[in-house]
Amino acid sequence: MRRAAVVEAYAATRFGPFARPTPREVEDAWSGELAPALAAQGKPVPELAAVRAEVESLLRERKLDAEVKRWTAELEARASVVRYSR
Repeated sequence: MRRAAVVEAYAATRFGPFARPTPREVEDAWSGELAPALAAQGKPVPELAAVRAEVESLLRERKLDAEVKRWTAELEARASVVRYSR
């Protein structure tokens, strides 16, 4: 558990600055993916302004995950990588 926390902290510090979604990315994700998914489920679709923080958080998580996967793939190409699962 400690090792996982250390790795997560490192990843957030290392890749966090690159994982910030742009306003355009937030708008595109909301109008092209998230709002239609809510509508398809028959749920109320709030205005983006009401859920912007949640959408930004989701996109930040996605971008951080993508950066970590890219970084891991680069490391695997250069050396043997040991993965620890939670």
